[in-house]
Amino acid sequence: FFSFSFFLSFLPFFCLSNYHLLLLLPLFMKFLAAKRSCVTTWSPPGSNVLATGTAAGVLDSNFDTSASIELTPISPTPNTNQLPSPLGTPTHSLSSPARLNTLSWSTNGILAGGGDGGAVHLWDPAQGRHLSSTPKHTGSVLSLDFHPTASRFLASGGADGQVFVWDMTDTANPPVFAPGSAPAGVPGEVVAVRWNAQVQHILGALSSSGTTVIWDLNSKRPVINFGDKSKRGNCRSFAWHPSQATFLVTASEDDDHPVLAMWDLRNTFTPMRYLTGHTRGIWDVSWSSLDDNLLLSAGKDGLTLCWDVGSGSILSKVDQRASGAWNSSVQWSPSVPGLFVTSS
Repeated sequence: FFSFSFFLSFLPFFCLSNYHLLLLLPLFMKFLAAKRSCVTTWSPPGSNVLATGTAAGVLDSNFDTSASIELTPISPTPNTNQLPSPLGTPTHSLSSPARLNTLSWSTNGILAGGGDGGAVHLWDPAQGRHLSSTPKHTGSVLSLDFHPTASRFLASGGADGQVFVWDMTDTANPPVFAPGSAPAGVPGEVVAVRWNAQVQHILGALSSSGTTVIWDLNSKRPVINFGDKSKRGNCRSFAWHPSQATFLVTASEDDDHPVLAMWDLRNTFTPMRYLTGHTRGIWDVSWSSLDDNLLLSAGKDGLTLCWDVGSGSILSKVDQRASGAWNSSVQWSPSVPGLFVTSS
């Protein structure tokens, strides 16, 4: 289920078996919802299209195993901050060879998806065609992230504990390389990979065990790996600060310690501080590239929270506890301030 919302302007929000469009203004929120078991990603800045891909590990009542990616423009009405109701119909549908765990859309227009078969799949949405499917991981592909400025590079992380970097100069048969030798003693799946927004050659990878590894692709080695020494449980997601190169936040999925840990890489002995507000584990976190004081978190408690990073306070929340569903994914729109998508 996925949704959208606005905070003072726009804010999107996504959920896994349904989706909503939300308008959050100082005194109220408006949202739209539609049912589909999917993973999502936004188009690059400059356009505002939502891609929804059929999710892996989910079946409907007809046991349908087909897969596709639908592209839906999200166009708020100018000067009114109004969202379309009902949500617009998809303008394009791309056939997918597999159901997906993750999607990422590059600034040069290439769409990438990863599923349970260990392959990375590439599409050209503008031409409406599938470009290639390349197996590399020996387990499920759990996370993909295109480089925000050097769009030829795609990072992938998988259940096999591996991190790879893909070169999109040849989309039919993309070269793949490891960022370096993995540090010893870092167990678990790689649940999230993210490029640093300020330093081009820095890539972060988060293990399900709670260890974050920071790779320097210039030297082809990890420069630091760290975790919460207070043992606050496994992690599921992290996000870089959009404008501060050494700051990031990690999300704990531990129901006993559902916290966001704010880190400064100049001293990783302990987090700078914790943000608390969820009552169960946190599955995803997203930092707004348009306002770096705004942070979103989505948790197993059915809540999507919008945080004021400066004060650590909760500005607003989307409450789906009545549905009994977990909120598993959240992502700010890179084009429309305040718009976000969340999944459950």
